[in-house]
Amino acid sequence: MKKFIILCAVIGATAVNAQNKDLQKTISVTGMACVKRNVTAHKVKATLNMDQLYYSDPQIKSLKEFKEKYFEALKKTGFDPEKFVEKDMEFLTAGYQKEGTVLEFETTSEDTVKKLLAVKMNGVTLQYSFKTSIDQKTMDSLLKTALADATAKAQKLCDLTGQSLGEVISVTENLPLTDMWTGYYNDSDDFLTIAVTYSTK
Repeated sequence: MKKFIILCAVIGATAVNAQNKDLQKTISVTGMACVKRNVTAHKVKATLNMDQLYYSDPQIKSLKEFKEKYFEALKKTGFDPEKFVEKDMEFLTAGYQKEGTVLEFETTSEDTVKKLLAVKMNGVTLQYSFKTSIDQKTMDSLLKTALADATAKAQKLCDLTGQSLGEVISVTENLPLTDMWTGYYNDSDDFLTIAVTYSTK
């Protein structure tokens, strides 16, 4: 019985040791690819707020008069105010004390947006944002680049440790959003990353 227990212990230790060796025969790295986005749309929100006109332009007594004055100024630049989409509910939930509204305009034309942003008027607050996009073809190319980067890093580590690089065991991706709206220009790079585990020999 004692010999049997010892034999089982030896077999168990051998199995654990073999399992540990198998676990050690892998290498995990992170592959990266720099994302270059294309600007595909522009959006401007014009908030007309009567609160600000009480002192700055007291001659305007109603929101209708305010809009007419603003629209007239826009027409002089060649911008068509009919292209606005009015967002009454957005203004009502913003907590302003007096009348007002939110006018939204979206376009793919940067020149048209410039015309709209160039018109400054008391009581009008402009918010600009732009959409950047990544198409599927570009996304596929980024994945290939990131995988190649991961393979190169894994190969270098294998060379340093005297191992041979084997097959891919697992891949975990961290993909960027294909469409993203932002309100400011960011000079820092965005990266697609993948975590790859390879077998080693």
